[in-house]
Formats: sequence, structure tokens, C-alpha cells
Amino acid sequence: MFNQKCKQIKLLSFFLSLFLTASLFSFAVISDNEGALKLTITSISWEITSVSEEKTNFYILINVTIDNISNKKIKITFPSSCKFDAYINYNLNNSKLQLNMSPEYCLLFILEATFLPGSTIMWDSLRFSVNNSSLTDLPDGSYEVILGESYVSGDSPIDKAARVNFQINNGTYFFQYEDRPIYETSFSINTVIFFPVLFYILTYTFRRRSKIKR
Repeated sequence: MFNQKCKQIKLLSFFLSLFLTASLFSFAVISDNEGALKLTITSISWEITSVSEEKTNFYILINVTIDNISNKKIKITFPSSCKFDAYINYNLNNSKLQLNMSPEYCLLFILEATFLPGSTIMWDSLRFSVNNSSLTDLPDGSYEVILGESYVSGDSPIDKAARVNFQINNGTYFFQYEDRPIYETSFSINTVIFFPVLFYILTYTFRRRSKIKR
């Protein structure tokens, strides 16, 4: 009777170990790859680069933080030096003004970036012009800067596009930055192996002690 009970406990321990291994491994694989990179625009700034007879040219610098919530290095390949393909939506208060995107000076080479677990700071930029030569700042209106949208897909390591909205009204600025999410680092493969092994050792030790006491 005692031997039969020990066999049942041993069998139960084995299946529980398999279940924990499969569950934790599945969680680790999903967490370490799909959606593991979280993009957050942390600041933007702009300046006037030049003024012609018909327009004012602007340059926007975008600082972005990339949080790698996995426990692995993740490599992203960019087709050019323009990185995340930032663009801007806008609605100007003065309907006579038009914002025209200028071509970025992208170096046409493949750029690879490796993101270690944790946070990495990068930057991107935008260039555009407004059809008014007397501007000293961006015209009044609402703006939305979007970054990384073209890299988001069903199995992409990038979770979603980063966005920031801001408004300008008579020289006053209203910014709406997204909060950087807080995530726990996913299980490593060592953790995946460690838990079932520890469970088996504890179960085995408990059975040994039970035999000694009897």
C-alpha cells in the first residue's frame, strides 16, 4: 500500500513538473519576442532651420525610449538611417497655412540596432515647411507626432507606435506625453528549468523524510 502511494506521488510530481515546464516555457517565448519592445516618445523639440521668400523650414527632434521587457537581446533592422519613419498629423488654426513635409536626409544603408534588456534611448527627426516666411515659431494648432507605426505587425517585437500630442495657442504649449509602462522582466530559460527541478527536489526530499520517520 505504501509503495503504491509513493508511485502515485512520484507520477503526480512528474506530470506537475512537465506542466510547469510547458507553461513557463510558453510564457517566456511569448514575452521574449512578440511585443517585447515598448516605444515611448519622451521629448520633442523644434527649431527653424531656414527662411525663404515663400516659406519657413522647421526641424523636429524626437527623443524616444525603447524598453526591452524581455531577458534577451533583440535586433531590429532599419532600411535606412531614418530609423522609425516618424511623421506628423496636424490641424492648424489658420486655414491659409499649409504644412508640407520635406524629404529627410536618409542615408541609404541598412542600419541594425540591438536592444539589450532594459531601456535604450534613441532619436528620430522630421523636416517640414510652412508656407509663410514671417513665422518665428510653429503656427497655432494641434499636432500629433507618430513614430514606429510601420514596424508594428502581428509578430513584431515592437508592441505599438509611439505618439505624442501637443497644442500651440498664442505662444502657450500643451503637451500630452504617454506614460512609460512598467513591466516585469519575463522568465529566462534558466528560470523555466529551475522551477520544475526545484519542485521535484522538494517532493523527493519530502518523501525521503517520510520514509525515515516511518
